[in-house]
Amino acid sequence: MSLMATRSVVCNNLLCFLLSKYGKVSNMVLTDIVVEAFEATAVYEAKIRLLEDISALGSCDKLPYISKDKSTSGQPTNDIDDCMHC
Repeated sequence: MSLMATRSVVCNNLLCFLLSKYGKVSNMVLTDIVVEAFEATAVYEAKIRLLEDISALGSCDKLPYISKDKSTSGQPTNDIDDCMHC
C-alpha cells in the first residue's frame, strides 16, 4: 500500500521573492522593491495566499491579527508589511 502526499505546493512569485531576500535586505528596501516590481493586486493576492496557508497548518496559535482588507492607499506597503510579519 502506498501513501500519497496530501500536501499542496503553491508557487507565488512574490512570496518566493520575499523569502529569498528576507533578512538579506532591509525591510524598507525590500518593500520599495516590491512596490516597484509587483502590482498592488498581486501583493494582496500573495498576502491572502500566505494567510490561508498559515491557517491551514492549524498549529500557529500566536499569530498577530492581520487584516484581510486590501490596502486602500494605492500603495500596497501595509500588505507587504503583513506578509513579512506572518
